[in-house]
Amino acid sequence: MKTILNSIFLMTLSLNLFSQQTLFFDNFESYNPGDSVVNLSTFQGWGANGVGVAYNDPGNGANGSDQYFYSTAGYMVLQVIDSVIIGETYRFSMNGALTGWNQNGINFQIIQLHGPGNSDDEIRVDFTLGSVGSGQQNVFKLIDTSYTTLATDTSNLAFRFSKNWGPEYKIDNFKIECTSCPPPPVSYDLTLKVNASNISVGPNGIYAGGGFLGGSDALQLSDSDGDGTWEGITTVLSGSDPNYYAFFNSPNGDNDWGTKEDLSNLPCGVSSNSNDRILPVISSDTTIHHCFGSCESDGTCPTLSNQKLELEFVKVYPNPSEEKINISSSSFIKNLKLTDVTGKIIIEDSNVGYEYNLNVNDKSSSLYFLTIFNEGGINVTKIIVK
Repeated sequence: MKTILNSIFLMTLSLNLFSQQTLFFDNFESYNPGDSVVNLSTFQGWGANGVGVAYNDPGNGANGSDQYFYSTAGYMVLQVIDSVIIGETYRFSMNGALTGWNQNGINFQIIQLHGPGNSDDEIRVDFTLGSVGSGQQNVFKLIDTSYTTLATDTSNLAFRFSKNWGPEYKIDNFKIECTSCPPPPVSYDLTLKVNASNISVGPNGIYAGGGFLGGSDALQLSDSDGDGTWEGITTVLSGSDPNYYAFFNSPNGDNDWGTKEDLSNLPCGVSSNSNDRILPVISSDTTIHHCFGSCESDGTCPTLSNQKLELEFVKVYPNPSEEKINISSSSFIKNLKLTDVTGKIIIEDSNVGYEYNLNVNDKSSSLYFLTIFNEGGINVTKIIVK
C-alpha cells in the first residue's frame, strides 16, 4: 500500500536563506502493481474510464525506474491541490510519455480555484504537450513549468494534468516544489530532568514552565520510578533562542508563579528575566539535567549538612485545627499560601519572617494545602480544618 510522501522538505546543504522545498512527490514505486492511484494518495482524479493505475514495468520507467502511473484511454484528469505563499515561486514537474499519436495533446496546468464548479476558476499556467511522431512514443520526457503566486491567489491552487480523448499516457516522478520558500524550521526533542529530592514535592507534582514553555503548569513532569528525578519532553525550534524556563513545585493552574523555584543570586538564574533559567543553543535532540532551585547540571543536588537541615526545619501545629495553626521556621519565610483542593488560594502572605499564626476559624471543614517558601526551599503540608 502507498505511504504518500506529502509535505516532505528537502534537507539543505548550505546556510542559504532560501531552499527548495518539495510539497508533493510521487514516483509510484510504493504502490502494489495495479493499485488505483487516486484511492491511495492525495491525488484527485476523474474521467470517463477512471484515471489509471500503478504499472510495474521493471527498468522502463523514467530514469530506469520499475514502476509508473499508467492512465486509461480517453479523457482524464489528475491533480493535487496545495497551499501556497503569496510571492513565492512554485515548480510543477513530471516525466511523461505518450503511448500513441494524440492530436489533442496533453495539458499541464496551474489553476486558481474559487467557489464550487469550474466557471470562476482562473488558469495561471497552461502548457500543452503536442503529439509526438514515430520513434518518440513511450519515451519519458521531463515536463516542467514554474509560477510565482500573485497577491490575488489563495491557498486553493490546483496543479493539474489533463488528457483529452486519446491513447494511454505514462507519468513518473510527479512533483510540486517551492523553489524560493525559506527553509522550514527544524524542531528537536528536549528532555528536561530535574532532581527534586532536596524539596518536599507537593500533591500536583513538578512542572516545567514559563518562558518559551508557557504558564506555570505548561509541561507536566513525571517520576515514574520514584527516584526523585522528574522528567518530561518538549520540542524546541532551531534558532528560536533565547529560550527561558523554570521548574515549579505543585502549581495550581497556569498562573501559579509562587510555586516557582528560587534562583535569585544564583549563576543559572537570569536576573533580567525573572531569575529564569536559559537554554543553551539546541541543535539536536538534547537531555538537560537539573536540581530544583540549584544550578547543578549533572542531575545531582548539593548534600545538605545537619546544620543546613536544621535551618530548614518547619513546624506546623496543631494539625488538625479548628481555630489557629502555628507556623515556625528555622529560616526566613519568604512567602506562604493556603489553597483548597481545587487550587483556589484562600490565604497568601509574603515576607512572613520566622513565625506566623494562621487563623482558620472562619474556614470550612476540609482539607487544605499549606505551601511555605523559605530560604531552604519549598515545603508543602496538608492542613485539616475541623
